[in-house]
Amino acid sequence: MKVFKFLIVLVVLAGLISGCANNNKQEPTPTVEPLPPAQQASNALTAYKSAITANNPNKNVLEKTIFVVHTDGKSIAFVYENGTLTEKGEQSEPPTDYELDNEYTAGLGEEISVYLPQAILQVQSVNAKVGEEFTFLISIENDALWDWATFEFIINYDPALIKVNEIVKTEYISDMIFQPNTEYTASSCKAVAITAEDLQDAKGDLVEVRCTALKAGEVEITLSEYIMYQVKNGANGEPLSVPIALGVRTGKITISE
Repeated sequence: MKVFKFLIVLVVLAGLISGCANNNKQEPTPTVEPLPPAQQASNALTAYKSAITANNPNKNVLEKTIFVVHTDGKSIAFVYENGTLTEKGEQSEPPTDYELDNEYTAGLGEEISVYLPQAILQVQSVNAKVGEEFTFLISIENDALWDWATFEFIINYDPALIKVNEIVKTEYISDMIFQPNTEYTASSCKAVAITAEDLQDAKGDLVEVRCTALKAGEVEITLSEYIMYQVKNGANGEPLSVPIALGVRTGKITISE
């Protein structure tokens, strides 16, 4: 009888030990695979559409926006163009003529970089002869279809080689308030133009810079402190000036005898 009771105790202890072992057993953690890069880019596009539409109901500025998905040691670029998101392959360097707008981490730790296409201020390159009066243009290239209402920039040059006589607005911006300053500093001039409402998808010649060639040589014309604004409505309906993504291409004046 004592042996029987002892066997019962052993069986009970064995059951308890077995139950404890089963309770302590770790269930395997399910593996969650990251979304394919194309799906991540599509999700980012959807989020950006919502944000931009909320901020500016009149315009959904996304044309040529690039979404770079960083995953598995690779950076894969997707471009939104003509209503379609298309994979462009690996992107090892930041895209030219683009501005980094945002970087964020997706749900599973994947990083996504969003690049907005820049409107480009282009300085015209021209040839001239010593003593000759000549003109060069500053234009806006806007394939990204930005709207804008205001611009300003400083034009830098070598006063030993050219003299700036006048800055004139073109017919393209004839309705804008224009404030030129040909004597901003000894080696620069300034142009400012303002209007109350955005010009839609605007691109073309902005100003003519009329000069005299003083001496043979090459003059690089650069722009600094450049900015363009578009007008948006604030939370209470008040107008706000919001800068657009903007880049510059310099020009060169070649002067001969």
